[in-house]
Amino acid sequence: MAVDQEGRIVGVVVYGLLGDSPGIASLGVVRDRRCEGIGTRLKQGVMARFAAEMGAGAKVFSEVHRNNGPMLAINDKLGVKRELNPDNRAHWLCAVEVEPEP
Repeated sequence: MAVDQEGRIVGVVVYGLLGDSPGIASLGVVRDRRCEGIGTRLKQGVMARFAAEMGAGAKVFSEVHRNNGPMLAINDKLGVKRELNPDNRAHWLCAVEVEPEP
């Protein structure tokens, strides 16, 4: 969760294990606080946590609607690979391999 200086929640991320695989189920930032890097920091935080808990080579998965330009841009910036979901071509299946901090 991301909280501003006044204590207001400005971003949230829902994540956990999807079967045996780490995944992000949802990530959102309040509309008037977008484009400030909040979503990027939330996703980086989840990636770092999974890397620390699961070790080198762990992959973090998510699914993103093909029209969700802001999340696709965050994923591109973070090196997330994607392919169209064969079961729902309106969504990208996304994955990134994470490494623990040295």
